[in-house]
Amino acid sequence: MGELYTLKNFHEKYPTMHNNLQALRFEVAKRDDNGLMQSGAIIEKPCATQDRKSLLIDEPAYFKWLKG
Repeated sequence: MGELYTLKNFHEKYPTMHNNLQALRFEVAKRDDNGLMQSGAIIEKPCATQDRKSLLIDEPAYFKWLKG
């Protein structure tokens, strides 16, 4: 596993990769359809205080997925 980033932190590190943070969120929302989840690029971390999960991006796995 590589370095993990929140969606916001990933977008801040690579601001030109997506038009805006919402575009990255949309890409991640489709993670089961576009292969991000299967590639290991997205880590779903349970939150103790919420029903939803925190989403983290595994940087090396994301770029491997991006290369196809």
